[in-house]
Order: sequence, then structure tokens, then C-alpha cells
Amino acid sequence: MVELYTDKDALYNTDQKTALQGLEKNEKIGLFEGQGAVRWGVIPDHLTFFVDFKRCIGCFSCETACKMEHEDPMGPRRMRVIQIGPKKVGRHTKAMYYPMNCFMCGQAACIESCPTGAMQKRGKDGIVFVDSEACIGCKRCMQACPFGAPQWDSRTGKVIKCDYCMHRVDKGLQPACVAKCSVGALYFGNPADIMTYFRERNAIMATNVFFDNKADTDLLTSPAYSFPEKTLFIPRIRLKPGKLPERVTHITKAVVKK
Repeated sequence: MVELYTDKDALYNTDQKTALQGLEKNEKIGLFEGQGAVRWGVIPDHLTFFVDFKRCIGCFSCETACKMEHEDPMGPRRMRVIQIGPKKVGRHTKAMYYPMNCFMCGQAACIESCPTGAMQKRGKDGIVFVDSEACIGCKRCMQACPFGAPQWDSRTGKVIKCDYCMHRVDKGLQPACVAKCSVGALYFGNPADIMTYFRERNAIMATNVFFDNKADTDLLTSPAYSFPEKTLFIPRIRLKPGKLPERVTHITKAVVKK
């Protein structure tokens, strides 16, 4: 189970897509009171996603486009839209939607846990993908990933996951979820290009989101994801160390909640 923490330790269950009672511990927290940008392990030469939470309305068109592009069965979801809330903010009830695919981690636990080398990373753009021919369906990557990106395909008995639609990217196209986003909330490409675009829009951005190459102190897997600063309530995703699977032997570090 993937669990989300805010800077104030508000806890959400992403499986049920509903807020738990953790948020009630601090009534001053609002969905639109951003606590600052999360530091992610984005590498300048690697492709990355940017999510504009102000625009996302939870229409799930990205999930639908992903399903159609890959002809996936019911059940596994390479792209998942997580609903956070609803939460009463002042006189209004508000919610946030969190488009969540693979974070293409710089220190990917799924790669370290794979016994056959089926889980791989492309050096030129940082895309983490599954070699289906090498996958034996052991599910170790599913257990190792703190974000739930690897998904089980019951038709083939193997793992599937978001790979940024590599077949489209290699043709110069956008991933299906980005291309079909109904409100333009998803952006994809080189971090510097995305930064330039938002600077032209006069967006308030955190410079360390894109170009912080230091080891992330909160997220040891260093996910390559980007968020705006002070635009929306921004959750942090952390791995609960007590839930590490016993069969994963290659993970040498765990995140300890301070």
C-alpha cells in the first residue's frame, strides 16, 4: 500500500482514494495551502512529467487514454488518478486530483529487486521499462516499488508499467495521457524546456525541482516528477519501512519518517 504524507503528516490511503482522519489533526491545513515544492530527483538530461494541479479536474481521461493506447485489461492501471479529499476549506468543499504514473526513479527499487534484469532503465532519457520476454512474473518489483507503478497483467502472468509510451516518444510524440489530457494539466519533456515554458507563463516555480542532482533526503528512490510551488496542497509520498517485503534483498536503505 502506498501512503501519502503532507508536510504536516496528513495521511491518505491511495487504495481507497479517500482522505483518512490524519488531516483532521491540523485544521489549518487546506488543500490550496501549498507548503512549498517537494524536492524530486529530476536529472536535466532525462525526460520528466510536470503536473499542474490547478488544471486537473479529475476527469480520468489520462487513465482512459492509457488503457486504449496499450489495450490493457480491466484491473491494472499504468496511469492512476488519485483523489485526495474532499476537504472542507472555509465555506467550500474542495478536493485535489493526483495523476500518478511511474516516477522513473533515479535509484529505482524495482530494478534492484528484479532477479532477471527484466526491469531496465534507458540511459539516454531515464525511462524505466519492462522487458516482457525476460519477466518471469515473480512480482518482486511490485513489492519493491513504493509508488505502486508496476502492475500485474493477469492475461500474460507478467508485470506491466508506465514507460512514458516509449513507442510514441521514439517517434517524437507525447505519451498518450499527455496528448489526451482534456484540460492540459500534464506536461512532458526535457526539464529545461518545461521550466522555460512556465517561466514564460509567469508561473511560480521552485528552481530546485528541476535541477537538484543531490541525493534526496526524503525520497531515496529519487523520483523524476515535477510540481509547481505554492499552487496546491502538495502531498509527499514515502515508503513505510515496516512494510518492506521480506523477499526484496537488494534495498539497502529505507525512508524513516522523522
